[in-house]
Amino acid sequence: MKNIRIILISAAILVAGGLYFWAQDSIQIKAAQKLSDAEIKIISLVKSELGEDILIKYNFKNYELFSQTLNIENLSVQSSFAELIIPKLSISVNDDSFSISHLEKLEIVETNESNPIAEIASLTINNLSFENLLDSNNILDFSTNLKFENFEILNARFHNQNQGVPPSEISHLSISNLNSGIVGNILLEGFVFQDYKNDPKISLNSASVDNLNFGK
Repeated sequence: MKNIRIILISAAILVAGGLYFWAQDSIQIKAAQKLSDAEIKIISLVKSELGEDILIKYNFKNYELFSQTLNIENLSVQSSFAELIIPKLSISVNDDSFSISHLEKLEIVETNESNPIAEIASLTINNLSFENLLDSNNILDFSTNLKFENFEILNARFHNQNQGVPPSEISHLSISNLNSGIVGNILLEGFVFQDYKNDPKISLNSASVDNLNFGK
């Protein structure tokens, strides 16, 4: 009788474990398919709205069920003039918005060039709403159709195409929210800018703005 119980318990564990791992694998497959569907929609949207063909490449790593976080690696978005590169990216999706919880070293490189045009060491953003943006008549009208909370970038550099001009730098930029063209609580730290080689360099240690209204 004892041996039968052991066999039955072992069988139950085997079946339950098998169902659990099957469910996990099934979720991973569905997440990968959703990501592929999103890729197709983005390419079509950019083509129809901007008249630009883009190529998207990435490695699907996994989908974390409890945090509802999608992890991808080696993301590349290529256009005719530049390529955006992100080695590691974590995105959580909630209904009609998504959040970037981790972004590692974003780079934008001009086509046929090795040096980046722009670099961002880290970026996070919460509850970025895309439904209104995608349904708008003009996708470029970000001021009235884009919404987000807690946008933050660290150590951004924008390289000037003029020889000998140092890159523009931002050590820290944060925006508490954007809604209907109203930008709230902007903090800028460590800003350095120079337009041309012989122009004076503009620098700013820290500045903050409570609200800006870009609405119509």
